Amino acid sequence: MKKKNQGGRTPLHDNSFKIAVAREYLTGNMGRTEIGRKYNLTANQIGHFVNWYRKRYGNDIAEDKGEVSPQGSMQSSGDKYLQKQLDAAHLKVEALERLIEVARKELGIDILKKPGTKQS
Repeated sequence: MKKKNQGGRTPLHDNSFKIAVAREYLTGNMGRTEIGRKYNLTANQIGHFVNWYRKRYGNDIAEDKGEVSPQGSMQSSGDKYLQKQLDAAHLKVEALERLIEVARKELGIDILKKPGTKQS
């Protein structure tokens, strides 16, 4: 859904798309040109998306890009990123398990598939 911004212009891209592109650039190994080819964008547009993202959400993710520090610790920043991703996945699984349990107890809805159930 496209919304009008404060300047009165209708943005060409949704915020969710800008976030996805900026995060892919900041966390991935691809440069602006490669991401531009993937999404049919210019390197300049990607730069704008990244700047917009940093202003809105901060610069925390930029540390996880895997850039080499003077000590050459590229491995450790990659490990930190993977650990963050793993922790986020564990939190998501735990939240979904709790949601299923609440639905079962309070609403009487059994969301989980029973073993041996055949597909229709």
